[in-house]
Amino acid sequence: MMHNYFRIGGLKEDVPDDFVHQVREVLDLVKKDTEESDKLLSFNEIFLARLKNIAVMSAEDAIDFGLTGPCLRASGVD
Repeated sequence: MMHNYFRIGGLKEDVPDDFVHQVREVLDLVKKDTEESDKLLSFNEIFLARLKNIAVMSAEDAIDFGLTGPCLRASGVD
């Protein structure tokens, strides 16, 4: 859907009659792909080993670089 599909008070056109069915099909695919990606990214030892201790930043460096939020907290600053 593009930005011009939505209008004040509703949509540019009515959704198709089988819209709910189409959404469910897409969500089933998304769920399947998400589960597959989770298995690959969460339990693959080679993948995890390549990510450990990469770009570790000290709290002092994080402050010097102006990091905020989760990135700053991940460096050990509360």
